[in-house]
Order: sequence, then C-alpha cells, then structure tokens
Amino acid sequence: MNKVADFLGGALVVAGIFVMVRPGSQGPSLVNAFGSAVYGVFNAITGGGSWR
Repeated sequence: MNKVADFLGGALVVAGIFVMVRPGSQGPSLVNAFGSAVYGVFNAITGGGSWR
C-alpha cells in the first residue's frame, strides 16, 4: 500500500508541475497569490515587519 501511495503522490506532483508550466497557464499568478497570502499571514501573526 505504501508504494501505491508514493506513486500516486509523485504522479500528483508531476501533474501539478505540468499544469503550472503549460503555456498560457495561470501558474505564476497562483504562486504569486499564494506567496502574498503567506506574507499577509506572517505579518498578521508577527504584527508587521518586513522579511522580503
């Protein structure tokens, strides 16, 4: 069962990479939005500051 889960997990990662680098995809925008969200959460938790 562990090998099946490893294979499915790997296939999911590879499929995600293909979707992100496909011409015309919104992958870079998604990564940018996710990074901005993480940055906002970090600022909310720490009370501000800049780590960029």
